[in-house]
Amino acid sequence: MRDDRLDLNVFLNKIILKKKKLSRVFIVTFLVFCIYTVFFYKKDYKSRIVFLPNISSSSSIMGARLGGVAALAGINLGENSQKDISPELYVNILNSNTFLDKLSKSHLTTFNDKGEEIKMTYKEYYKIHNPEPILSKIKKSIGFNKSKGLNIIKNEDIKRYSNEDINVFKSLQNSLSFNYNSEENLVTIESTLNEALPSSELLLSAVNLLKEDLSKIKSLKTKTELEFIEKRYEEKLEEFKSIQYSLAAFEDRNQYLKSSRSKTRLMNLRTNYELLFNICSELQKQIETKKIHLKENSLYITVIEPITIPNEKSGLRKSLMLVIGGFLSFFVVIFYVFIEDFYVKIKKEVHK
Repeated sequence: MRDDRLDLNVFLNKIILKKKKLSRVFIVTFLVFCIYTVFFYKKDYKSRIVFLPNISSSSSIMGARLGGVAALAGINLGENSQKDISPELYVNILNSNTFLDKLSKSHLTTFNDKGEEIKMTYKEYYKIHNPEPILSKIKKSIGFNKSKGLNIIKNEDIKRYSNEDINVFKSLQNSLSFNYNSEENLVTIESTLNEALPSSELLLSAVNLLKEDLSKIKSLKTKTELEFIEKRYEEKLEEFKSIQYSLAAFEDRNQYLKSSRSKTRLMNLRTNYELLFNICSELQKQIETKKIHLKENSLYITVIEPITIPNEKSGLRKSLMLVIGGFLSFFVVIFYVFIEDFYVKIKKEVHK
């Protein structure tokens, strides 16, 4: 049991006895970390926007007023008719292929070696900074990557994306990051690219496309409700016209009758007439309200931190990375001493 305990003096003696070997381990580890830091570690420009999505907490006042009468027509107008989309679902839109496809066609501004301004889409930007590997080109030339049956798809409702498109989408997903703070109701979206201006332009395009898609989703819901109400209005309007004609015909035939039956019949016709008149009036108001909602259904956000062009790249400084590499190499040396000592003990036990 005594041999298994950690003795600092024994441990230091082992390090001194094996200092040449451990020095080589330290140098190799530190050299590998230096190569990674110099040639592979890259800092990119990061742009961000922080905004407050406008979420309504209650239904519209008009819907509440009209709900009582319109409910008689089988329509619920006053409950969640304009419920907003939760910001927690924004990330699903940002990661969807349809959104990424539109975003890949957004234009970025970059500069060539002569300082001349160049406009290009993100897909073209991606191809320049991520050239296709030679092995992939060879596979494509011999038709290795072709999938059987995909070329015969002719359904326009089914969108097909190539492997190149999927790679562009993955790159966009890696460039964009989304965070929603539900307690403070704050949305943060960031974009990361190796150039400052394209990073800001990509983020601006992503926010604008997100607002457009959210507005379309809300408008689609309103359009569906509008079509449903219009159909119900047409049905009730036909019933109203029918009862209106019946009431007029009954009054013409029974102008001089004083019987109780005729009075009761007349009262029932007038009651139905007034009820259907109120229902049609309220449905017509609701149709106009929905049409107004369609025009004002764009997403409004309150920007807390606007998009700015970053001046410096984000990430750790290379000098700090080298210091971290020195500490990491030191811990690797200590770990190596423990592993070697453990290996020797196991080897002895096996021989025994």
